[in-house]
Amino acid sequence: MDLTKYDNEIRALADRLMAARSVSDPAWLRYGAALVTAARQAGDSKLLGFAYYYLAEACFLFNRYELFRKNLLKGMRCQQETGDGALLARSYNMLAIDAMNQGSTDLGLDFLLKALSFAEACGDRYQQGVIHTNIAQVYIRLRQDRTALRHERLGVPLLRSLPREAFCWYNIVMAYCAEGECYLRLGRIEQARKSMGRIQRILASGKLTPADNVSLLTLHCFQTKLYHSDGDLPRRDESLRQLLDSLDKAAAVTDSFDDICEVGSFLLTIDRPELLRRLLERIRPSVAASGVLNLSFRLSELTVQYYQYTGKEAALARALAEYCALSRRMEAERIRAYQNSVAVQTALEELRKKQLAILEENICLIRQAQTDPLTGLSNRLALNRFSEAAFERAYKRQCTLAVCILDIDHFKEFNDTYGHQAGDDCLVQVAQALRHLAEQGAFCARYGGDEFVVLYEGLDDEAVTARAEGLRQAVAELKIPHRGSSVAPYVTISQGIRNSVPSTENRLWDFLFAADSALYHIKKNEKGGILLIHKARISESSFSE
Repeated sequence: MDLTKYDNEIRALADRLMAARSVSDPAWLRYGAALVTAARQAGDSKLLGFAYYYLAEACFLFNRYELFRKNLLKGMRCQQETGDGALLARSYNMLAIDAMNQGSTDLGLDFLLKALSFAEACGDRYQQGVIHTNIAQVYIRLRQDRTALRHERLGVPLLRSLPREAFCWYNIVMAYCAEGECYLRLGRIEQARKSMGRIQRILASGKLTPADNVSLLTLHCFQTKLYHSDGDLPRRDESLRQLLDSLDKAAAVTDSFDDICEVGSFLLTIDRPELLRRLLERIRPSVAASGVLNLSFRLSELTVQYYQYTGKEAALARALAEYCALSRRMEAERIRAYQNSVAVQTALEELRKKQLAILEENICLIRQAQTDPLTGLSNRLALNRFSEAAFERAYKRQCTLAVCILDIDHFKEFNDTYGHQAGDDCLVQVAQALRHLAEQGAFCARYGGDEFVVLYEGLDDEAVTARAEGLRQAVAELKIPHRGSSVAPYVTISQGIRNSVPSTENRLWDFLFAADSALYHIKKNEKGGILLIHKARISESSFSE
């Protein structure tokens, strides 16, 4: 924002605010509040939008989340009124980060895409870079590492093109950490080493500020896993020590919480429960201070893992009780997050005379949780949305769309034999096998009960059958015992598939009906098998085409 037209008092106040921000000084809060007061007195909506945004940013950094949301919304009203697309991009980006911290990944992505559209419209290259790296974090959370890498590659050059921006090099380091994490998960160790090399060159250059250096929790987490993968145990342990030391200094752990939790679980895999205990002790005060229920829930989950590993039964019982109580509260928290989203969107759309449309859209957001809570896959509502769009794409491009419906053979008998808890565990393991298909570009969802749906776009019969066969083998290799099955002594699946190019006579329902019919046929004649057809109804020609 160009502040040259304002008087010396306001310019000096803005300068002090930005100076405090550059080193994460708590005085940032005081200067932000003072600038809000000055902007109100001046009756200047543009300056008020600027002041509210940077006050909200400070509230977020220093764990004052309710004030953060209130100030951010007030600022966005002013930004919308004055058409300040650059600050709206930043505001939507902050809303996205808050939504993800609350566990609402899909809502976070929606906000990020809005932020990106504003940043692109106003030509803010730096903010585009920040947003692309944040979108990458969404896909990392969803374990879609290749998509995450694509956004990192879009974001980093934009960040590097504006090296004088506040937190520029910190954001670049964080992007390289995320890039390296993706490469580690993909088994591309040499690429992960190159990411670390880029980070080390930035650190050696002295480009990071002192405030940045005490916030590199994510870097220590990445270093720990990279050195472990390299078999360099002394450097791994040194990185763990640095992580624990940095946790003592960090004002907040919110931005790095995903990475910290992953390292916490990792510590048990290397038989270091004492380090996990120390890590839990260090992050617990920050989590409590944040007031973010999702962080408390995930901390509780990590605590349960610790007590399960150490065999402390009494402590484990208490931790499990806390975990269950937090689980119940999480659903209400998700509703509240969507309600906050409605409030933000509605307030802004009132200024654009579209209140009714945005209200309807956000009411829909409240009513739909896009993820199946048991398996972590998309649920039926998300499937409906995606499949309709996929059908339209296939029709317009005249390419194939394959709809596969699968279920677990003799699942009722499995539940009768082993109990419903074991049945739930079985569904979770099958869902994990489906996630590997998702990484290859398929869309996977839980349809209901023990039924799942997989959509493949643009693949011929041979490729679809190969993917289906790979899934069949993956489930078989889980070797989940199933005494009640007539197919095998372990859990198997049957798959019915329709693969064809949509025509003007087709509807998506035709594909689902055909796939379901194929599933019925294969279960009747050859449980554990795969049947691919091309028409809505099964006939002899269905098998010969």
